[in-house]
Amino acid sequence: RDGGLLAMDLGDGQRILAVAPETGPGAPILDRATITVRPEWIKLSTGDAGDRACHVGGTVADVVYLGSVTQLIVLLPTGERLTVHQLNDEIGATEPRPGQQVMLHWAAEHSYVVGSEAGAAEIASATEAEPADVTTS
Repeated sequence: RDGGLLAMDLGDGQRILAVAPETGPGAPILDRATITVRPEWIKLSTGDAGDRACHVGGTVADVVYLGSVTQLIVLLPTGERLTVHQLNDEIGATEPRPGQQVMLHWAAEHSYVVGSEAGAAEIASATEAEPADVTTS
């Protein structure tokens, strides 16, 4: 825990953050958590995203053009795959290619701890979107 956030340090300035679930009497103590983030919240990094942002690097495993969005599958150094939906709204934008190294970021407030009330509510309200699972310990 770090300032109300669950934090997983991946080294090299990379980290995954999530707002910590409520604590208090009767609340479970987490020694392991599964965090999910919706693919549309994840952005390709173009610089510093701030103190409350997740920063994760990985290798593009697959790129699928889906009309208004491009879906990227990014293999993280931890072995998990992260699904990213990037809007196709920039003229002349260069799409990442399989095998390319990329840096990703998203706000800690967009990460949800699976099993927490806030995470369960967000996941239940958006069953159509494909979540990206990141397991932290």
